[in-house]
Amino acid sequence: MHHSEPHRARSAGVARMPHSKESAVPSVPPRRYLLASSSEQTALNDRSDTSMHSEPSRAGAEDKPQVKELQLWQAYIHKVKGNVGPGCLSMPFIFSEGGLIPSLVILCLFAPACIYGMLLLVWSKQAMVSTLGPRTAKKQTINFEQVGAFALGESWGKVIELFVCFTQLGICSVYFDFCSTNMTAAFPLVSPELFKAAMIPLVMSMVLIRHPRGLVAFSTISTFLIFGTLFSIFVLVTPHLGGDLYPDQPLRMYGSVDKLPLVFGSIAYAIEGVGLVLPIESAVAWPVRHKYPQALSAAMLTVTALFLLSGLLCFLALGTVPSASITAS
Repeated sequence: MHHSEPHRARSAGVARMPHSKESAVPSVPPRRYLLASSSEQTALNDRSDTSMHSEPSRAGAEDKPQVKELQLWQAYIHKVKGNVGPGCLSMPFIFSEGGLIPSLVILCLFAPACIYGMLLLVWSKQAMVSTLGPRTAKKQTINFEQVGAFALGESWGKVIELFVCFTQLGICSVYFDFCSTNMTAAFPLVSPELFKAAMIPLVMSMVLIRHPRGLVAFSTISTFLIFGTLFSIFVLVTPHLGGDLYPDQPLRMYGSVDKLPLVFGSIAYAIEGVGLVLPIESAVAWPVRHKYPQALSAAMLTVTALFLLSGLLCFLALGTVPSASITAS
């Protein structure tokens, strides 16, 4: 029957749900309902559009994106740049303080757990999109609080939003300290407080950019700069991997136990970039958004490899690293 086709199309994203009026989509659907294939999502969206007979021009205007959406390679750049920064440049100091073995173990255990947590967040949002319907989800930006409320309840959604705010506040504070420390090392006559004050207008102007697409140029330039910095550091330290810079000092394989909280906290700060996961996912173009978990995994594996190289090579070449930033050392 032709009049039942739109109904079957709208229910394609949630498999075999009852058709009675009293039936409702469960708040947390089973895992097999989490993701539809790309072809299913495209068909669902197209058929839903054709089923909306009232005010077609208005519906089309609402669905039209206001800004150009991100492609997967741009999402990859955003995620790599969002994680490679002060944390990566502090890895040599972390290895120096915690010792080679404990630092490697904590980093190799924490990184997969962090990546899996990010993927769980994306899967939870996609389950929410499956429940709302792609047409409805495309008209709004789903944030951390909404995903938390969907998965755990409204109260936990507010708690999650509060934690995200505190996390981002701490990250921004470290960035100010990181930049001022390095600038003071280059210009010792200028106080760190002056550099921090000079950064405020620049940071506040970037806050006015409301969509990640507007940051692609800045993110790409900064990615090349940070990779250039890392490449320069690797080139400088590689000839000294034999330990010729500290011939009378043994390599610290194990640090003291009281340094382990510092090592764990620093690694957690460095690799944990969950605040960027949902904003970048929401900005990815709809036809390829279902592939975002692959781009996210590739970006985080790249970040983990850079952390290992930065910490391991600098530690083997320099032995003791006195500053929390290798560039300031």
